[in-house]
Amino acid sequence: MKKTTPFFLLYFLGSLFTFSQMGIHSDLYLGALDDLYVSFPLTSFESGIVYVAPSAVISFSENAQWENASSLSHIDGPVKSYSNHFIFPVGSKGVLNALKIQSQNSPDGIEITYIHDTHPKVTNIADLISVHPLHYWKLLNTSGSGRVTLSWNPQSELNSFLLDQSINSLSIGGYNGSSWQLIPSTIDERSLIAEQSVSLLSGSITTNEPISFSTFSAVALINKGSVTASGETVQVAEGSTPNSDGKNDTWKIHGIENYPKASVLVYNRLGEIVFKSDNGYNNDWKGNFKSHGNKLPAGPYLFTIDLNGDGGIDTQGWIYINY
Repeated sequence: MKKTTPFFLLYFLGSLFTFSQMGIHSDLYLGALDDLYVSFPLTSFESGIVYVAPSAVISFSENAQWENASSLSHIDGPVKSYSNHFIFPVGSKGVLNALKIQSQNSPDGIEITYIHDTHPKVTNIADLISVHPLHYWKLLNTSGSGRVTLSWNPQSELNSFLLDQSINSLSIGGYNGSSWQLIPSTIDERSLIAEQSVSLLSGSITTNEPISFSTFSAVALINKGSVTASGETVQVAEGSTPNSDGKNDTWKIHGIENYPKASVLVYNRLGEIVFKSDNGYNNDWKGNFKSHGNKLPAGPYLFTIDLNGDGGIDTQGWIYINY
């Protein structure tokens, strides 16, 4: 381990001389039962990991933010925030996997920690295929409600976890103390940390609605598949490259032929419908505006699929058009 810089000394000097920023330049350790309250407007992770004992916590004030967290520099252990909009710079075993919470009601703060290991209870599973075996996030001493965003990176091995299914099979699951529950979620257009296009290597996903923090003791990435009540499966391609090269020129939904009443909609970022197919889909859309117009600009588009044409949404996610 690198030489330890006394974290409490940095905090004291910052308070005494009213510094506006704190820098982390070496490995730090916060011992059992300690509670460090960070009120600096900005904490900069430069090098080294902040290790926090399980019974300790680092708390960020309502206006405290951070920058430059990475797998080489982050917080390994419990983190608490009093902000209504905060990205937790948490990691474990040298892997950063940030979590964001947009809180609607949590006056006592939100405390979480990241575990880079298998959750001890992954066998009681309802409405989903599997819970991610490599990591999860604990919700600690937390009440209130809010929307949750989970992230992944190359160490998440998402391709193996999804069993070669589309990334749209990914969702968020919550553990209520006895079983895992599917939480309806949508893959983000841009990744949480790097602000890059989402892929199997890096990205993030957000719950559609606020969840009750007291209901769940843990959240994780889950593979919901695309299995319907009848047992049929559809697999949605992540996108298409309609450049007439004979490869992925149309957007494919494998298994959609089993649903002649299906309704498929695609929206741009303004919420405008750019493609619609009722009474089934023939896997023939080439990225044209409403099928007959000009080619759509390259980028991400939101889709929804109603398999039985009954007005409900059976699956949704993002597709990407490139040329």
